Amino acid sequence: METNHKGRNIRLLVPHYVSGTRNVRIYARVQFPEKRVFVQVPELKMKIYHNAVRPAEMMVLDLKKDVFSNLQADKLTLEVVLVGK
Repeated sequence: METNHKGRNIRLLVPHYVSGTRNVRIYARVQFPEKRVFVQVPELKMKIYHNAVRPAEMMVLDLKKDVFSNLQADKLTLEVVLVGK
């Protein structure tokens, strides 16, 4: 079972735990608005580009169960990073 952690600019992250045995939908909100960013999960080497993120909008990230098969860590970190950083 992996624990989800809030990284840079993440205020809300649900669910808190992921089993890795089935598909999961992650919901998140950012702390402050930003433009031209990547929403990423470093442990899965996954990056998704967004033109803008705002606290009023819920972000949804769908993960298939097969992405967890090669995961070595016991935690997942969701973070928002600026493009070019």
